[in-house]
Amino acid sequence: MIEEPKLKLEPYDFCQEILSLNNKPFDLSDYPYLKSIYNTNSREVGLFTARQVSKSTTLASLMVAHAVLNPKSAQLYVSPLEDQAKVFSTQRLKDFLEDSPLVHDGFFSGNITNQVHQKILSNGAMISCGFAQRTADRLRGRSAGRLKFDEVQDIMSDVIQVVKRMAFRVLEPSFWYCGTPKSLGNHMEGMRGRSTAAEWAVKCQQMGCGKWNMTWAEKNIGNHGVICEFCGRSINTNLGQWVKRRELDFEKGKDASVTMESYRVSQLICKPIMDDPFKWRDLLKDVREMSTALLYNEVFGLPFDSGIPPVTLNQLMHCCVADRKNEIPAKGARGIPPLVMGVDWAFHGIDSYTYVVIGAWNSFPHQFDVYYHHCFKGAETDSLYQIKEILRIAQQHDIYLIGADYGAGQVQNLQLINELGEQRVAQMWHTGMIGRGGKTQRAKWEPKTRKWHLARTPVLTDTFEMLRKANCRLPRAEDNATLFDHLLAVSIEFNEKTNTMQYVHIKPDDATHALTYAMLAGELLIQGNFGAHAGSQSVSAGQQSLEQMADDGWGVPNSFYQ
Repeated sequence: MIEEPKLKLEPYDFCQEILSLNNKPFDLSDYPYLKSIYNTNSREVGLFTARQVSKSTTLASLMVAHAVLNPKSAQLYVSPLEDQAKVFSTQRLKDFLEDSPLVHDGFFSGNITNQVHQKILSNGAMISCGFAQRTADRLRGRSAGRLKFDEVQDIMSDVIQVVKRMAFRVLEPSFWYCGTPKSLGNHMEGMRGRSTAAEWAVKCQQMGCGKWNMTWAEKNIGNHGVICEFCGRSINTNLGQWVKRRELDFEKGKDASVTMESYRVSQLICKPIMDDPFKWRDLLKDVREMSTALLYNEVFGLPFDSGIPPVTLNQLMHCCVADRKNEIPAKGARGIPPLVMGVDWAFHGIDSYTYVVIGAWNSFPHQFDVYYHHCFKGAETDSLYQIKEILRIAQQHDIYLIGADYGAGQVQNLQLINELGEQRVAQMWHTGMIGRGGKTQRAKWEPKTRKWHLARTPVLTDTFEMLRKANCRLPRAEDNATLFDHLLAVSIEFNEKTNTMQYVHIKPDDATHALTYAMLAGELLIQGNFGAHAGSQSVSAGQQSLEQMADDGWGVPNSFYQ
């Protein structure tokens, strides 16, 4: 007997076969731009979208379909804020799990788990919903093979790397990064730079035109609907195809630069919405009243260069001391305060570098002097080499205290502590902290893991304020090319959801953090706590004061600061 061939359904078709939405069969026929997105088999996918273009619905339907087909699988949805995770769970996931008869009766009834942050189907497949904006602490200990990051533009890039480690032991993991890119300096735009950057292309069918539309911005907005940006006549956005700007180049091995598929979805290509006269009137109102930045972000799914640089090249040049070479002062050199070091460890596998800054407060809190800075590149990217070199410098040059990044350096820091002693290594970790009365603290000591939690935005603001006022003195300008690149890579972006500002970057900014850790290490050395060299409230310390350190044989010259 000849066995009939089995029909293989692509995800785009399978989701429509098994799911229901709003008490109707799930139907994607009016959304042709979603077909390639549903059917991609890429391990990394970026969705750069405007608002209300079915992004969350796409994520939820794909997660439910994967759970149905893969018993015992584990998936994780990650958003910046808890409320966003709850909405995704109680609205998007719930709609498909409970309102789709085939799914509910076959996989979501009986022995299941139906909680806001975790749903386990009867076949053992698990879908978790979590949140992590500035720290991944709440997600530690979990493991998942498929991760969906939503509103990724508001999740710190370092946090993304930590969360991705949850799939380290999983074969063939999958990562989706979804959101609305804000500025050209946002790390989401950096993702686009290493992706295929596909755009929806529609050829104008009007006689005498025949040109391809791909931008989907102001020039495509007519009085009554979407128009060709070249001839100004009506255009059918459903008659399109995805065009990649770049091709994946995994075959280049170490030189590969395009490692992720990505798609940009503007509201203008969402035909069911744009064909609604009332929706179109709302869009025209938005065009008239929205700021340019919001219009680009919310409607076109495009970044807008609204980021503000916290420091300028001219201000950095004013910080330079003309006759100061980039070198560590000789041991016992006259007039040199007790030296401290800041270390920002690299996240391996991304565009990040371990950076070291050595300096001292010459007059706390008025002047911090940087004597030496170094970026570990090339052959120096080996962690064992970095640890050995940092230990050599610390021991040969009497570095009194090292402020070391905890996020990417937990293992490296333990080796420094084993060699130098805990009193000479202060572990520091950027997190978002709220103290009593809802006020943000600059730092808080955590005894359990022996580290300082730092409020990222306030402490970075302190650093940039010192630079803007030329109260941070740097080596001569000709020695600072990499340092300047890292400091100038940072921009300020406003987050409308939290009504706060945040620092973002695309290019490496490791020197910025190394400088911040060095300043904080110096502050801790002198004050014994983290007070307010930029006007913040003092926080009691979990480390020894300067006088106690001297009593314990540190040999810190207290009189230097008197």
